[in-house]
Amino acid sequence: MIFSRRAQQRRLDTLATALPAASLAGLVQRLNGPVDGRMAAEWELVWLAALAPSVSLAYEQALADGREPDLHLTLAGGRELVGDITYASDKGLNERNPVDRLGPELSRLARKHGLVANHFRLDIGSEREGEYGDETVRLALPERSQLQALFKRHVEPWLRAVAKEDLREPLRYREDGVEFTLSYHPEQAYYSSSYASYATPYSLTQNPIYAALRKKARQLGAAPEAALKLVLLCDGGCNALRASNYNMGGAVSAEQIVQEFLRGTKSVDAVLLVAVVEPGPMPFGQRKPLYLEHRLLVSSRLGDPRSGPHARDLAELEALLSAAAGRLPMPVRTPLNATHRLDELRRKKHGYPSHTAGRYHYGGEGYMISSRLLHELLAGALSFEEFQRAHGWDRPERQPGNIFAHMLAQGRPIAAMEIVPGEADDDDDWYRVRFGEADAAIGPFRLPVARSGRGQAPD
Repeated sequence: MIFSRRAQQRRLDTLATALPAASLAGLVQRLNGPVDGRMAAEWELVWLAALAPSVSLAYEQALADGREPDLHLTLAGGRELVGDITYASDKGLNERNPVDRLGPELSRLARKHGLVANHFRLDIGSEREGEYGDETVRLALPERSQLQALFKRHVEPWLRAVAKEDLREPLRYREDGVEFTLSYHPEQAYYSSSYASYATPYSLTQNPIYAALRKKARQLGAAPEAALKLVLLCDGGCNALRASNYNMGGAVSAEQIVQEFLRGTKSVDAVLLVAVVEPGPMPFGQRKPLYLEHRLLVSSRLGDPRSGPHARDLAELEALLSAAAGRLPMPVRTPLNATHRLDELRRKKHGYPSHTAGRYHYGGEGYMISSRLLHELLAGALSFEEFQRAHGWDRPERQPGNIFAHMLAQGRPIAAMEIVPGEADDDDDWYRVRFGEADAAIGPFRLPVARSGRGQAPD
């Protein structure tokens, strides 16, 4: 999930007095239920918990047409507010442009033929569809269901030639709207690829943001005419919500899309955009934590937000949302990575997240490994092969690799293990493992250290 499960449980606990028991039970059921509904429930939960300390709110209160928006509250000035919480996602764009499947499939085939996946470069063609100002980008790739057949028929024979004949001629494929070039460079340290940003919007209406807002306009259509109608549009893995370097090559921004939407509807008065931001790289491989950004956009029908007839209500709304945003938990995972984890759960057909890959490092006083990983291994829920992969111990370049095997080979037993609690919003704790000196109980006999130069006869 985007937010840690522990952080979400704390917010469920705080809502015990703010929401009816049936509403809270329904929210919990969605969070524990089919993975397709979890991200929506997650965003609803954190915003409900963030708003509850400031106002008395009703959740899923029915309108005249029977629809049940997420929020119903009254501002201090007496103005009624009806709102709905949703998210925008690039899922549809990703389905039409299945570039995410190419890297894993290429890695699998590279291992099969004894090649190094990091030595490949992939360049993919693209085209813009539609008229200027209303365009969308499509990568020159086949449908997701046809990818494996394409690899088997064209890519694998080329890989076989690269492995057996030391072929260096790139594979250039251009047929039936599919266009890519695959090359192999032994001197290259990392896998690389190049393709157009298909998630960059070039149309004000043909994009995930506009589509999500249109859906919510129908949800709020029967709200009282005098009420302020708000959509909280959150990040479900939508590139356009986070990117800010638009106005290049005809691209449009999230703000421009929202303003276009607000101009064309009377069902929504304001939209709060909420994005999960991943800071840029830092020196020495360090990473800053993720954080949230929010921007409130208001319909021109309400007049100037600073001096129009609704200025006081809008100022109160902005203050309310800003205070609530300050109570949101910090994200622990980007929406895109959260989506990948949900896809993993969907494939495995079980409801709870498995291990977090790479939870292993040297902690100064010992080696730190994931408490959850070790628990799953000992419970039989995780195979040893999965345990190895999760720590990167199956990759030869990761040294010393499996630290337990490494220490066993040196005859050094486990001397101590202790639990180190994780951070407040971390869904894992740590085992700190310390190893002792060489011990004949698990290793070879050895000469005493003090007399290793000449040995000593036994008594």
